[in-house]
Order: sequence, then C-alpha cells, then structure tokens
Amino acid sequence: MRVEISRTHQAYFDFVEGVKAYIAERLMPQLGQLYQQKAAAQAALTGRHPTTIEDVARVLEPTRLYRFSRCLQRISQEMMWTVVYRALEPQREALIAELKRPLEHPLGEVHLDPNLELPEYYRRVEFHLQPGSYFGDELAGLAYDLAVPIYVLHRYGPENDEMGWALVSALPKRPYRRILDMGCGIGQKTLPLVDAFPEAEVIGIDLSAPMLLYAHKRAEARGKRVTFAQQNAERTTFPDESFDLVCSTLLLHELPESAIRRVIAESYRLLNPGGVCAHLDLPPYREQSPYNAFLMDWDTKHNNEPYWSSFHHMDLPALYREVGFHNVREIPITSRWGEEGFYTGTFSYWVTLGEKGGGMGR
Repeated sequence: MRVEISRTHQAYFDFVEGVKAYIAERLMPQLGQLYQQKAAAQAALTGRHPTTIEDVARVLEPTRLYRFSRCLQRISQEMMWTVVYRALEPQREALIAELKRPLEHPLGEVHLDPNLELPEYYRRVEFHLQPGSYFGDELAGLAYDLAVPIYVLHRYGPENDEMGWALVSALPKRPYRRILDMGCGIGQKTLPLVDAFPEAEVIGIDLSAPMLLYAHKRAEARGKRVTFAQQNAERTTFPDESFDLVCSTLLLHELPESAIRRVIAESYRLLNPGGVCAHLDLPPYREQSPYNAFLMDWDTKHNNEPYWSSFHHMDLPALYREVGFHNVREIPITSRWGEEGFYTGTFSYWVTLGEKGGGMGR
C-alpha cells in the first residue's frame, strides 16, 4: 500500500525510535550493572542471591534508575502509537478505500467472517497499548506494520519477518503440502513459510479483519500466494487431519491458559498423521535468570500483556504430550539480525515442537 510519511511525521518516528534506543542501549546496561552491585551487596549481608522474580523486584523497584527506565518505556510506547496514527490520519479515507478495493488478478485470497464472535479475553485488551487493539480500527494492520520497526529497533529485519525465518529454521526438513499459520496478524511471519516451502498451500488465520485485509494486500504486493481467513485458532472450521504443519509465532503469550490448551488440542486435531506442530514464542521463565524474567514480566501489567506471565510459567511440552504429541522438544533460536536478544542473556526465540504419530514423519 502507498503510504506518504511527511518529513514532520518521520521526525516524530525518529524521535520515538531514539528514545527506545536510549532505553535499550544506555539505560538497560546501567540497570544491569546496578542490579549486580545491589545483588552482590545483599548476598554479602544475607548469604543468598536473588533467586525469584520477587527477589529481584525487592532489589530494583525502589531504585530511581529502574523507575525512570520503566516510566520512559511506557511513555515511549504510548508515543509510538500516537505518532503512527497521527501520520495516517490525513490519508485515512484513501487508505481504507485502498484496503477494501478488490485486486484484479490476486494470487491469494482473503475471507472475512462478519459473524465471527471475538473472545472476551481478546476484546477487552489493547495489546501493546495499540489504540483499539488489533481489531478496533480499520487501519490497525497498517499501523502495526509501521510501528513494529520502531518497537523492536529494526531487529526483525527489513521485512519484519525474522520470526518467520526463525520458525522455519527449527522445522524438520519435510515436504509440507498444506500449512496453517495461526494468529498470522499482518502476515509478515507467514511469508517466510511461502518462500521456504514454495510447493505448499499456505493458509493464515487471525481474529482481526483489519489485520487480514492488510495482510492480503501486503502479500500480494510482494508476489506471495497466501489464503487468509478470519477464524478462531481455538476452534477452526477445517476438517480433521487437513494440514502437514500447524504453527504460530508470538501467538500463545496473548492467550489465557484455557485458550492455549484449546489451541494445542486444535493443532493436534488438524494435523495429518506424521504432521508437525510448532509454536514460537519467547523463552519460558525457567530458562532465564531471575533478573531477565523480572524485566520481561514488566509487560504483564504495563504493556497490556495480561496473559504474558502465566504463559511464561506454563509447561508447554507437558501440554503437547497431554493432547497426544510425541517427540516433543524445545528449540532455542538466536536472532539473525540483532547481535543479541532484546533481553540480554536470553535466546531470542523459543520453539516448542511436537509430532503427530504415524505418516510422513515416520
């Protein structure tokens, strides 16, 4: 889609990105040093180092540096959405018309369901502080695409597709014929599946109509054939055993535990015998230091990620086995574009992978 960003609005983008870079590159290293000093002092007095998120909180939350860095993080997130939507506002009517305008010879398809009931846990949250969340504004998909590079300081690469390639790198090498990407959003994580498996039929589903409309236009502009459909990953309309690969990237941490259980069970139902289930997210807290887990947990209350903490405490491999998957394993993946993960000392991504018995995987 053609979006004109004026010099003034680009300056706003650059300013917010600069604030986020200052937090990540200046304040966070200082905070890490401060924590090490205070944790060492506490250990000298008490004989024990912090071992839990709560222990780290007692060390850091009273400090001015921590409070300042977190306050600035919240403000920068709010500013990011303000400047993005402000840049789109003068073009709103034209952009919405372009989103809705049918393409003459599309490679793929988009299917919306105006009768789809959005889950209450989804309707009531403005994830990442995005005004109206993923579904409340017709330009939500375009706004998300503009905001992501600022949000992650371009660590997802020039196409914002690093997560998709990270997932591809973890998959068993097989001839996947039909692939389902759950919670596909604007499709930036779906397109690597198209490139990696050119013979496969790739389908992306999401709850948000605005995200899917933009995903379709975005994929077509890049010459990629994808079928996008508005569906709930907890209970899709696809028949049993209709996919060779069911996957997602950064979907599960935006679901309550009950919904995650239904998504994993649905993944199993949809897979052909021998099919692969692979869900990518950030590492569970058990794989992180208490300090890194504490920093990540901030998002639960302050970045509108209410299910973040409960997800990162889940035993996802156990859930896979419970619904019937075998050969379950966890695969850590480091970033392609960034020198290190956003949270120092952790893997950038974490793939939980399982296989359905029989068939192509044997």
